[in-house]
Amino acid sequence: MPIFSVSTTFETVTPQIRLFDELKTHVYTFHVESLTKDELVQLLDDLGFHRKPQYMMPLPEKYRNGASPSDNGITFDDLMTGNTKWSQYGTIINPHDEI
Repeated sequence: MPIFSVSTTFETVTPQIRLFDELKTHVYTFHVESLTKDELVQLLDDLGFHRKPQYMMPLPEKYRNGASPSDNGITFDDLMTGNTKWSQYGTIINPHDEI
């Protein structure tokens, strides 16, 4: 099961959240230009990313290697099958298409 990590991209025309697996292979892209801040926060929460209440607080151990989705969060399989309410914003990336 891949461990998600995220990279935000600002040099593209549209804002994106890119998800990478444990081998740092780009596997999924969310196009987030039409999301509100609340929707974006909910998406990251559903993906299992931890939002620290204060900047200087340490990151909990379970999040140190990437996201840790809850039982009702989005799994890698959900993304690949389109079985999530966020699928309309996402694109599956074929690593062979990457430059």
